[in-house]
Amino acid sequence: MVPPGALDAFDRAAHLVAGQVTATAYRDFVFPCRPASTNARDDACAQQFFARAGRLLYRRALADDELQLLVASAGEAADITQSFHEGIEITLVGMLLSPHFLFIQERLEPDPGRPGEWRLDAYSRASRLSLLLWAAAPDDELLAAAESGALYTRAGLAEQVERMLASPRVKDGVRAFFADFLILEDYDNLTKDQTIFPVFRSKALDDAREQQLQLVIDHLVNRQGDYRDLFTTRRTMLTTDLAGVYGVSVDAGPSEWVPYDFPAGDQRAGFLTQVGFLAQHSHPGRSSPTRRGMALREIMLCQHVPDP
Repeated sequence: MVPPGALDAFDRAAHLVAGQVTATAYRDFVFPCRPASTNARDDACAQQFFARAGRLLYRRALADDELQLLVASAGEAADITQSFHEGIEITLVGMLLSPHFLFIQERLEPDPGRPGEWRLDAYSRASRLSLLLWAAAPDDELLAAAESGALYTRAGLAEQVERMLASPRVKDGVRAFFADFLILEDYDNLTKDQTIFPVFRSKALDDAREQQLQLVIDHLVNRQGDYRDLFTTRRTMLTTDLAGVYGVSVDAGPSEWVPYDFPAGDQRAGFLTQVGFLAQHSHPGRSSPTRRGMALREIMLCQHVPDP
């Protein structure tokens, strides 16, 4: 269910995106064809556009009846507006507000290798894979692998995973995964007592949130490290503002992230000793072993702590 406020925001975004797609400056790049006339409907060109756009927006190939419905809708709108591109724009807005675009709809099919059992279809597999690794919809190559059946084979799946892991876009997927895993949206309402923590100003607080993701990206993506070492490494990432919170100094420009290694014997070692994690699971003016213990149990160990 989409809340009314969110639907309004989606509607504004849909009109903005559709307007950009059909804008004169981008038509030659976006459209796979040119209409016979810009002042009238062209069902053949509209069909080429929606077959291509729908495959990417819905993360699967469109069924014939879906495609014909979109073409007819765009044609009717073009007849009224006397503009081929306005007809496309109006129909595209509807696609961007469709449940097929807004929601991940996974589909099952009989598993030929295990009679009586079911499996995700290839397009659902592609969506799961892309959302996990890239935090984005499948690209054309991944959809092609789904269409060919390659994602059903171990070799085909491995090929796509290796390709996606080698892409710079994997950083987006890692950031999205750990932002959810660590519940970093809590930082939106996080405050610290400025009298008790004068160096923990808003910029340092923002950096403390980002530091957790910077360490994960540096360790897992850039350095190809072991996830378990995140809990013991003495290496972290700092800005000048954040270095002041730690009581150290770094040679970095404004808002620049640089690596920093805490010396052997320092009390800080590992992900859980970063000020971001500690600040998130404490009170505005004091520490909280209870909140931090609860975070360890529920976030790291997936153990529910019952209400007091």
